[in-house]
Amino acid sequence: MNPARPFKAPAAEAFQWPSGAGQTAGPPGMGDDTFAVETARLVGGQLLTQLLHPAITSFERDYLALPEVGLHDPGVSQERPVQLTLGSFEVPSGQALWLMDYGFGAFRFSGTDTGSMVPVEDRRLSGVMGFDLTVDSTHKGNVEFQLEPQDVATNQPQFQPAVFARSAAPGSVFAVTRTNSFASTSGQGRALLPPRMMPFGPANGPFTIVAIEGQRVAVKAVIFNPVPFPVAGIEGRIAGFLMGKNVSEALINRQRPR
Repeated sequence: MNPARPFKAPAAEAFQWPSGAGQTAGPPGMGDDTFAVETARLVGGQLLTQLLHPAITSFERDYLALPEVGLHDPGVSQERPVQLTLGSFEVPSGQALWLMDYGFGAFRFSGTDTGSMVPVEDRRLSGVMGFDLTVDSTHKGNVEFQLEPQDVATNQPQFQPAVFARSAAPGSVFAVTRTNSFASTSGQGRALLPPRMMPFGPANGPFTIVAIEGQRVAVKAVIFNPVPFPVAGIEGRIAGFLMGKNVSEALINRQRPR
């Protein structure tokens, strides 16, 4: 070391990355990073987090269908299910619907007050009926429900061999197919939803189905076994927010994964 030039330690900044460096890497079009929430202060505190802007309108439809006599017909079966449309909504021109909640169920007579109804417990009619929620006759989501209990498989399903055209299928495959035969007959497949007042997916996770202008949201009920007791009505509920189509697209683009 040259004594005429004493050693000088580099500044601490030389060992640190610049603020935000390396964080914006990703596919083209992902945009810049979002700011850290802890560095921001909300005007009005937590009050504004519950504010609904006037450009967005609350939306809810609660359909209640009067059941037909055929619902209790002994001839109703998985091979001869009964289908009925509870209601539908067409998104108006220039608007978009964010469907953020739905629920299905049935009502029974109270037995004490004339004309009054009480809701049937969630999932009580799982082996009797299911519900279908579509946007332009399309299912939104990757879901599969077994509304009818199936026989216990002798072989564990995860270790079953693939079934080809000329190969012998294990008995458990036929058990699953027989149990869910109503799914192929009614047309909804195993995406038929159970009678419960909560949407599919994680219980505490976000849920949104976006329907744009001209698309029709339809709610149907499928009865694949005779209803064992008199019901006063079958309910289908959808709720969310209506807003301008441009507003919806701008909000979605600004919240895209980064």
